Amino acid sequence: MDDVRPCETYLIYYVPNVVTGASVVIGVVLAEVTDEPGSFADVRFLKQWNHVKAMFPTVDIGLLQAFELEFRRLLTAQDRAIFNYRGPLLPRRWLLGLALDSFSNSIVFSDAMVLMADEPRAELDKLANIYLQRPPGDERRGWDLTTRRGIKREMENQLRQANLLKIMRKDISASKYIGAGSRLRIDFGYKPNDVIHLLHAQHLVDAEPEITQLIHVYPLLREGIEREEHAMSTLTLVTENITESQNEEVAYSLSLLKEFEGQGLDVVPVGKFNAVVEAARQEMRV
Repeated sequence: MDDVRPCETYLIYYVPNVVTGASVVIGVVLAEVTDEPGSFADVRFLKQWNHVKAMFPTVDIGLLQAFELEFRRLLTAQDRAIFNYRGPLLPRRWLLGLALDSFSNSIVFSDAMVLMADEPRAELDKLANIYLQRPPGDERRGWDLTTRRGIKREMENQLRQANLLKIMRKDISASKYIGAGSRLRIDFGYKPNDVIHLLHAQHLVDAEPEITQLIHVYPLLREGIEREEHAMSTLTLVTENITESQNEEVAYSLSLLKEFEGQGLDVVPVGKFNAVVEAARQEMRV
């Protein structure tokens, strides 16, 4: 364990339509945090693109494959160079910075997820096996990630790929903790220690009745979980990929939820749900 090294990992998404938010993971990056020459950095891309073509018939697979070759070349290069008057530094630092800031409208990188690895190459292969699987039966075709149904199915798909779905609590009835009368059912939950983490799909556009219900139920739910299971709890609402600056209804829904800032409630767009999944995977040691 003396050779455990801090690493950053990123998922690469193909997102041809930022309005619907429909996306598919096409690559996984893992790089050591250090900038020393010889440190590990590499990427895995899809080997089979059929399901991407099925989901997005107009996709240019050749262009994505060309991107893969050039991205890998720069990511793995070990010679320092000057980039935009900065440096000398390894090309990967400039490349990853560019990718996170403004790489492309259709190729989007997740935020960095930090992990410790004693064998970075083996860890990258493990992540690729999780995130680069073909969805069963191309079931993702036509999902609309602006709806609660579409968001929930995307959450389910990512949890399944990470081998977490089978150990998740599902369809959790709030009435179990606050008494009969509540119709709220939380999509997923897990308990790695003395905290229960709840995950729930929630669209924000035209959602005032649902948000109002959550505001009423959430404090009672936390109290009920603490009473019944002697555990603290958190709730992560997974929403569409629309920011409050893009939509007034989203801004209004988020303003209602701000009441619970610092009280265990978090709001995460579905495009960043992978970070939630990775945290759960490490907590559950899957």
